Amino acid sequence: MFKKLIILIVIFSCVTAQGDIINRYSFNDGDTAAIDSVSGKDGILQGTAIISGNRLVLDGSGAAWLPSDTLSQALTSVTFETWVEVTTISTWARAFDFGGTSNGNGGNTLYFVPNNGGGGTQFTASTTGYPSWQTGEQSVTSDGLQEGVLTHVVCVFDSSVPEIRMYLDGQLAASSPTTMDVALVARQNAYIGDSSYTGDPGLKGSVDEFRIYDAALTDSEILDSFNAGPDAVIPVLKAVGPEPSNGQIEVPREVVLSWLPGDYADEHNVYFGTDEALVAAGDASVLESEGQTDTLLDVGVLPYGGKFFWRVDEVNTADSTVYEGNVWNFTIEAYGYLLPASSIAVSASSADGEQVPENTINGSGLNDGMHSTNSLDSWLSEPNVPGTQWIQYDFDKAYKLVQMNVWNYNGPFIISGYGMKDVKLEYTIDDVNWMSMDIVLAQASGLEDYTGETLALDIAAKSIRLTAMSSQGG
Repeated sequence: MFKKLIILIVIFSCVTAQGDIINRYSFNDGDTAAIDSVSGKDGILQGTAIISGNRLVLDGSGAAWLPSDTLSQALTSVTFETWVEVTTISTWARAFDFGGTSNGNGGNTLYFVPNNGGGGTQFTASTTGYPSWQTGEQSVTSDGLQEGVLTHVVCVFDSSVPEIRMYLDGQLAASSPTTMDVALVARQNAYIGDSSYTGDPGLKGSVDEFRIYDAALTDSEILDSFNAGPDAVIPVLKAVGPEPSNGQIEVPREVVLSWLPGDYADEHNVYFGTDEALVAAGDASVLESEGQTDTLLDVGVLPYGGKFFWRVDEVNTADSTVYEGNVWNFTIEAYGYLLPASSIAVSASSADGEQVPENTINGSGLNDGMHSTNSLDSWLSEPNVPGTQWIQYDFDKAYKLVQMNVWNYNGPFIISGYGMKDVKLEYTIDDVNWMSMDIVLAQASGLEDYTGETLALDIAAKSIRLTAMSSQGG
């Protein structure tokens, strides 16, 4: 007697994409905030916005405000995906808007509207300033969304072409070349249902899900996602949610790396260093930690101004699969910052014609740190004026000054002797008590590649005066 062998095959369907999903807001019932289940960039519900029926429900007086850095600074291409149902069409109401606001105007933005005033949907990229419609917008448009119908909307910024594309219900609706730059999108506003233009209405309707991918999804990937629906299983295989965030600058020197693990990760291998190529290759020389179970790694106190690269490989010990991570980067805060000319007022004992003291702070004659030999690009005191010659810099407030870059008078070599040599440098923090130090400046080369010199100061000052005690020409 033969017994039948019954084989049960269970297939779990999921969506995979060429790009990594880096933010996902599913708006599950019971949530009191816009929860990012991938990278932890949770947003807040504004106004009358609520979560009900596993959707973000909006009546025109509310929105979800995401963290301003939700859109990673390191992105070059990006895909926004959402399911939107509009209950009442409002012209220029945003389904989403990533950008900035200045004097009530939006700018440096990426946004999508279900109705653009002409009855059509519109995805717009504008990274040329404020207001966006005056400085230049590039848009793609298609038929408007129907009230009461849940619509799958995907907006793609593809830097590899470069172009912008809009898909409705899994199908390409419109595309257009673009000259915009995702890096220039303002990291001020990150809205679902609100606009960077303060005068625009809020969205009336609901959002079933909102996702951001770190790449331009393909036609087939978008169609697959549409067919899978808003509640599809999307496994997160790689590490996500890096802190410091990818591309972050001005990071304090004491750094603890952290991340959110992939769905199947048991252990983590962390590569860290200043050489991007070595980190990207997973070179053993930059393997900072291997097989750790914690998602935190203290890398200590890092040098000022340094740029560091890191990646986290996720290890599934059950089957020995390693999911290689993306390379992230951050830059440590600088020890000092260039004081802009707008913060400095300059005066002098005298000036010879067009060779005014302002030339010493306005970049005149400078090109990539080298000074021209055109005498009109410098400051020169008026000939035959008796007494010592001086130049003074008054700042808008007191600063801790680290160093001062000086280009001495640089004309043809025969007149570079007009430059200062022995100098009394005086400084004050209160305009009453002055302190001084003696310095010696080198003669300018009289050549076009003259790079000047750097004086270490390490002083606090509101004003600095340089008085020439002698010149290079004696």
